[in-house]
Amino acid sequence: MTGVGTLLMPDVQFVVASASTHRSERIEVNAESLSWVFEEVEKLFSVPKDDIVGVSASEYVLTVIDKVCGNPPPSGIFYLVSVDGRLQSGRCQDSQGAVRIRSRIRRSTPLAAFGDEVSAQRR
Repeated sequence: MTGVGTLLMPDVQFVVASASTHRSERIEVNAESLSWVFEEVEKLFSVPKDDIVGVSASEYVLTVIDKVCGNPPPSGIFYLVSVDGRLQSGRCQDSQGAVRIRSRIRRSTPLAAFGDEVSAQRR
């Protein structure tokens, strides 16, 4: 974190992911996001999470990772986002400019430094 007066700001970095070099990171953020989605579907609709697509979220991601946001620039791009050196999320953008979030920022992201008011707005 970088100090700005008395407020500490997180060090946020966007990295353009390479389909080959950042494969494990792309799998991680996609599996984490899809696991969360499957858990929410299970809670809301009583559909077992492993029955949604017939396999677990992490197994499913392995079968589609190269198809989902796998196009290199200029036809597409996948960003990895890190906060204070920890991988937090990924975003991809296709050639039409439509941004599709492939992973949410994890709930463990520290917001306490911004005070209770900001933390409450983010929930």
